Order: sequence, then C-alpha cells, then structure tokens
Amino acid sequence: MIAHRYAQLDGAPENSLAWLGAAIDRGIDMVKLDAQLTGDDQYVLMHDATLNRTTDVEHVFPNGAPGGPTRESRGGKDFIGDYTLGDLEHLRLTDGTDGFVHAIPMLEDALDLAEGQILVLLDLKRYDAATIIPLLQGYDAGSMLLFGIYYYDATLLSEVASATGLDTYISMERTTDCVADLDKLAVGQSGHLAVIRVPDREMTTECRARAEELGVRVAGSGVHDGKDSALGRGDASDWQAAMGPGVSAYMTGQPDMLMELLGR
Repeated sequence: MIAHRYAQLDGAPENSLAWLGAAIDRGIDMVKLDAQLTGDDQYVLMHDATLNRTTDVEHVFPNGAPGGPTRESRGGKDFIGDYTLGDLEHLRLTDGTDGFVHAIPMLEDALDLAEGQILVLLDLKRYDAATIIPLLQGYDAGSMLLFGIYYYDATLLSEVASATGLDTYISMERTTDCVADLDKLAVGQSGHLAVIRVPDREMTTECRARAEELGVRVAGSGVHDGKDSALGRGDASDWQAAMGPGVSAYMTGQPDMLMELLGR
C-alpha cells in the first residue's frame, strides 16, 4: 500500500511531517514524498515548483522572494528556487484542515522520521546530483525507492540509483508496448529497477510475465485513472478488477478505504 499525497490523513497538509506521522500510525507500507531544491541547495518536501498553492508565501513576502525576483516578474508565482531555506522557515503550510500550524519540512527530517517505520517512495521533482547523492547515501538503501516517469526522468535517476544503491519505481504511464519498453527500461536502470506501474489497458499477461522474469514487481494505481474517485463513492469494482495476480503494490489517495477493501 502506497499513500499518494492526495491521501487525507487526519487533515494534515500534504508532504508535512504530521501527514507522514499519520501514515505511520495507520500501518501504511509506503508513502510517496515529493522533494524540491531551494535556491541555496537545500531539499524540502513540496510537490509544486511554486509555493502559492500550499503556503502563506503571498502574505509573508508580499513582493516576492527577499533580494530576489519580484512576484510580478515571475508571472505572479513564487518559485521555490528563488527562496533560501531561511526564507522558507518563515512560511507555514496552508492546505491542511486539522487546525494545527505546520512548517515546510526538510527532506532529511522526513527521512529521519520514516526510517525504520515506513518505506518512502521519493519523487525528486528538482535536484542536483552532486547534493542529493551524499544526502541519500546516509540512509539505508532498503528504506526507500526513487520514483520516476519513463520517457522523462528515468535516465537521470539511474545516476542517483547507481551512486546510492537505491532501487527505482518507474511509472510507464505512456507505454503502448509494455514488454519492449520494460526491456529498455531494465537495461537503462542498470539493475536498479524494482517496481513498474503500467496502465490497466497495457497490463497484459505478457507484460506481467516479462516483469516476473526480470524480477520486477508490478504496481497498480488509482490516483489518476478514476479508481480512487469511484471508491470514494462506494464503488470498489474498478479496484477489485485491478487487484489481479502479479500486482504487488497499490498507490492510492484513499488508503483507509483501500486497506479496508484489502481486509487490513
């Protein structure tokens, strides 16, 4: 079970330490965390490249980044790369509903909290290999997977995976030939490919068989294809149909409901 950032966990903001703690308390197996790079090469948890949707940046810094480009010059947006970690320490997350105050976490704080308690699927939205590699080398290689999307960043992740010993989870969401693309991907990941996510329409018997031959696990997801939305309306049929043989992981924004469906 992999909890996506959409998951409502005790009303905590996405990518917050409270959200991570709630996932640990529920016994969820893995969480997908998103990391962005600040202007002074520090890593924080944040999905968006901008701060506007999830923080109070426009209130705290009315004109934009201190000493940096104005918000107006950046098209009305506040990009994380324009801010230092010190700047971000003044901000609070605003997308939660639990009534508590939440700071933007550093990646290290989240990984420290997770280690030994829950697995992490780490989505490096923006990173620099020279800084992320030594950071991740400080953690057990069995404590997390690196997330990437085939056709976009799988090649970039292979450098990080090779240097850190971490394995990868690659979403093959645009594939039209699972077996051929899987063979290419396995070579490109240099032995670090551990999990693939393939759309239901391409999840053929041949695809499952080839993944098994390569020692790669197959994951299902309801985040973007309507299965989670249907489950929220009480319709579990799409998820039940996806839970066929050979699927060993499920990414969802409805972990409580899906865990109940799985009998956990």
